Amino acid sequence: AMDGSARGFVINSNVYLGAAIVEMAMVEAGCDGQGQCDKQIFGFKATSILTNLQLYVGLISAIFMPFAGAIVDNTRFRWHVGAITAAIMVCINAFQIAVWSKLWMALLVTQGLQYVVYTVHNVIQFAYLPELTTDIHEMSKFNAAFNSIQFGSIFVYVLLIFLMATFVKGITNFQVAQVSQIILTCYSLIMFGYSWTFLFSRDVPFTPAPKGSNLCSLGFNKIYTTAKQIFMEEKSIMWLMLSISLSEAVLNSFPAIFVTLFKVKIVRQTVHLNSSF
Repeated sequence: AMDGSARGFVINSNVYLGAAIVEMAMVEAGCDGQGQCDKQIFGFKATSILTNLQLYVGLISAIFMPFAGAIVDNTRFRWHVGAITAAIMVCINAFQIAVWSKLWMALLVTQGLQYVVYTVHNVIQFAYLPELTTDIHEMSKFNAAFNSIQFGSIFVYVLLIFLMATFVKGITNFQVAQVSQIILTCYSLIMFGYSWTFLFSRDVPFTPAPKGSNLCSLGFNKIYTTAKQIFMEEKSIMWLMLSISLSEAVLNSFPAIFVTLFKVKIVRQTVHLNSSF
């Protein structure tokens, strides 16, 4: 639950920092940082820098997912990877407090890195869920509670930033992004730190990798075998997994598209962006 609450803050931080990155990229390309900008930077439209990043890191994350799954199933390092990825996210967000125009490229790169690390971390923490209980009904209650906590954390984070952007006179978009990163860093440090130090088990069950196999290919082989079986024997599960894949793709790409659209076409102030989100 604490890990999910921290991840809720991480998800929503992309909105504020992403808006600042798009604005800085537009200024770097020679625009005023607001409205439509057709000028390019590194071969891309400055206004599309965030959505392009989302595309590339999404592909990279898809490549790392099977490897992370192999670590979960076939090694005793599940806890280690979960704790390390949590620590990396805290460090990345601490660095991203430095919302400075000269660092916009570093902020963009670390934002992409965080997306990959977040995806791997998700695989690791989800692996702990089946170990909570063997009762299906109880498991559904756990899932509902954890999701409620995560989305509740998103709401609280949005509310905090909204109140700050509304009532603090003269605050700029960059300052809002900085404060949001400070809140995120402090909160995630506490939540990730406590949960991965005291709550997540370090002694995890695993099945040793078969002889002659390696972790780099094992995850892909398992995906192929499982997908083939589902396609041949479980059509209903196939359509369910397909719908989940598409909905997850939409959910993960929404913040980047939302920020780009509102930054270019609709609003200028973070308070409007925040309330609309």
